[in-house]
Amino acid sequence: MARARTAEYKPLLYTTTVRNPERYKDFIHILNMFDGQVLTSDVVEQVERLTFKCGLYRPTKHIPASAREKWSTTRTGDFSDYALTDEETKAIYDGNDPNLHDDIKGHKEAGFAKGWESRFDTQFKLMKTLGFVWYNMGEAICLSETGKYLADTVSITFNEDGSINRTIENPQNEQVAFMQAFAKQQRCNPFIRELNDNIPLILLLQVIRLIDADPDFGNCGISYK
Repeated sequence: MARARTAEYKPLLYTTTVRNPERYKDFIHILNMFDGQVLTSDVVEQVERLTFKCGLYRPTKHIPASAREKWSTTRTGDFSDYALTDEETKAIYDGNDPNLHDDIKGHKEAGFAKGWESRFDTQFKLMKTLGFVWYNMGEAICLSETGKYLADTVSITFNEDGSINRTIENPQNEQVAFMQAFAKQQRCNPFIRELNDNIPLILLLQVIRLIDADPDFGNCGISYK
């Protein structure tokens, strides 16, 4: 049996799996469609295939030519102009399962099986840490009030002609949702094993105030390092 990882002091780090934080509202909007449902491998498949359908997430291996053509009109990370069919999303899901294809690297997250279940967790892990949603395999998906607030800032519609409409609604609410999340975010929380015990946003504001008040620094700001 593997030993539990010992807690240690670490620099502040947020996962960048989703890359652009502007995409969080789209991912959480799709997950909101499953709010209250027990998270199973079947639900993981439905969520992932919906992300393929609208082009939000685009695996790189074993993609049908018809799907590549639909994705080619927009940049990676953006929505497609046209939705993929059920047959296309199924082919992509099966074709990118590391448990079935030796040429695809898979990883495993604690509490999740290797493959798509672990991929799901890496996509939504930070949203869980920020308090937007709670999930575990075999438990009900539960979006928080703040998570629903973020999910409702975008509207996604699949039209009968196969096109996709994505509109932003109340864009100021996205800023409010993230400010609420980071204002309450604490380093010492149930999702990470580390000894740091602070609220990063408050710590940042305190440091800025100290620098501003010190004439030796002359309001120089803070390096990203």
